[in-house]
Amino acid sequence: MWFRGQCMPDINLPGVSSNNIDIKGIIDKLVKVESKKLDRLEETKELLDKEKSSWVTLSNKITSLQEAADELYGFRSPFDDKIASSSNEDVLIATATRIAQPSTSKIMVEQVAKNERMISDPVMNKHIFGKALLKLQVGEESIEINFNGGNIEKLAETINDQAGDHLRAKIAKDTGDTSVLIVEVRKTGQQNRITPLDIASSQFLKDIGLFEERVEFRIDTELKAERVFPVDGDSKYEIREGALLLEPENSAEFILDRTVSSQPNLLLKIKVRAIDVEAEEPEIIPPKWPDLKGIGKVTVKDIDIEGGKPVNRIDIPEEKVEKKVVVDNRVLGIGTERGVSGTGEMENLGVTFREYTFKLTDIVPQGEEVDRIFFVNNNTDRRIEYQDIVIEDESARAGLAPKHLVQDSQNAIVYIDGVKVQRDTNEIDDAIKGVNLRLQKESTREVELTVERDYEKITKKIVNLIEKYNELIRYINEQTRVVSTGKLDEKSEAWG
Repeated sequence: MWFRGQCMPDINLPGVSSNNIDIKGIIDKLVKVESKKLDRLEETKELLDKEKSSWVTLSNKITSLQEAADELYGFRSPFDDKIASSSNEDVLIATATRIAQPSTSKIMVEQVAKNERMISDPVMNKHIFGKALLKLQVGEESIEINFNGGNIEKLAETINDQAGDHLRAKIAKDTGDTSVLIVEVRKTGQQNRITPLDIASSQFLKDIGLFEERVEFRIDTELKAERVFPVDGDSKYEIREGALLLEPENSAEFILDRTVSSQPNLLLKIKVRAIDVEAEEPEIIPPKWPDLKGIGKVTVKDIDIEGGKPVNRIDIPEEKVEKKVVVDNRVLGIGTERGVSGTGEMENLGVTFREYTFKLTDIVPQGEEVDRIFFVNNNTDRRIEYQDIVIEDESARAGLAPKHLVQDSQNAIVYIDGVKVQRDTNEIDDAIKGVNLRLQKESTREVELTVERDYEKITKKIVNLIEKYNELIRYINEQTRVVSTGKLDEKSEAWG
């Protein structure tokens, strides 16, 4: 068998002399003619392959352009993407979704949400506790922990195994022979606290020194006339049906039945409302005209003329300066006989009674002793009314309280453009539409929160669309380039 490219062997035909006819040459020419056809077919195939490759490349570039356009104008359009930035990310971190509205807000983080954490009395490491079924209320959840007995370390392991979704427990060796049990609630928020539900559970927690009996905190705060006194000698107030009515620009003080030390767990609750009163109209005094006294009779050419003193002055009363209207919502204070130690502001005072709650430490420093409540009305046109005063210990629960409370549970409190917002978590996603706030720490300074369109992302998408469009046009121009003869450039692959 002979293959193209190999030397063809000599061919001899019977009865034909090779001297007269060039058989080999004829066959070579025939083969060469057929080889040219094959070459042309191969060239055609190569050209078709190039055209196919060019069309595939063109299709891919068109697809890339379409995708870039979809990203810019479709449901993934960056024009609705928003970003949120905080002026102080040590205090507040914010993120924004597409539904957020461009805006600027002033936010002050008064307090962050915290979880309850407590420790027990020191317990001997070798001490073995008996079996116990602990029934506890943690926030809104009731849980049971079936402890089969063991040392303090075994108790911590049991708490984590059976109540790990709600509590976290560990031990710390305070000495070589003793350890303390540390228990904390996983969730933050004022309502997320540990409360024993039965006598057996209470007794077990008291035995390990985690809880203790606490005498109920009680202060007599009933408003009685004999316990309310004017701050100034002529203060105008009235006690009516258990409420104190304090007239504008007056003050009074209420003496507690005992001295109280300001602590974070002590709350002052009071209901307050403000009633507009009509300002007294100033008395209008008419001008005082002078008395005209006669000066006798004058005769001129036999004519008698009665005369008097000329009017040289009229007494006009001095113009009364209009009184400036004062609106002051700081209508409550606490302190001692030396005076007011601190005041509390009542937001959104209106005509209906509204309950306000303050921690004593929000009004006066922790540890400072107070023995009276001050009612202060600096308003010019509003009467302030007070009722239902309560001072209570928020840490007391069913006669029990943590014996060694390391950290009390509390809600997060932030002010957004002056509006007070409370949540039981430091992740707040429903205060500003489309914005998630993550509180980091408390601050007395306002943080500026800015929500705006993601212009950087929009710019990148637009630039990407332009690049894809230019790539497509450039490729088409390269593949359809025309030379001076009016024909396509031979270098063009698609139609070469």
